[in-house]
Amino acid sequence: MRNYANLTAMLHRLQRRHLDVVRTKLEASGVSDISPAQAMLLMEIGDSEVQLRDLVERRHYLASTATYNIRKLVESGYVEHMRGARDRRVTRLRLTERGAALLDRIESADEAMSLADDPAIDDKLDTAMTLLHELDRSWFQYLARR
Repeated sequence: MRNYANLTAMLHRLQRRHLDVVRTKLEASGVSDISPAQAMLLMEIGDSEVQLRDLVERRHYLASTATYNIRKLVESGYVEHMRGARDRRVTRLRLTERGAALLDRIESADEAMSLADDPAIDDKLDTAMTLLHELDRSWFQYLARR
């Protein structure tokens, strides 16, 4: 049971640490008008066009948080949003040129600090991802039984 508690604490700490890394990348790029959480949304949108609903449902963002962060990204000129032609409630999102340029800089920094250059670490990352997927599936099944 102790390992389980330590694992969940580590997952939370890794998420916070990752946001700190993203914040550092933003600062190094001279970007001060968006937060790390907003930069993560840029990464989620990527070079595709997505619906806000998909970000909320598939990536487990809180709807109010995602809506606020998307609004800030639109105001800052990183994302554009379009309303559906038939259903005005549908919001489609895509990066602007400015958003795509920032995403390129963030992804370049990701590549520079990648641990996967070492095959031994790459194997460990594969093992860790397998375990995390099993944990996700286990938690999902537990919740589905409730």
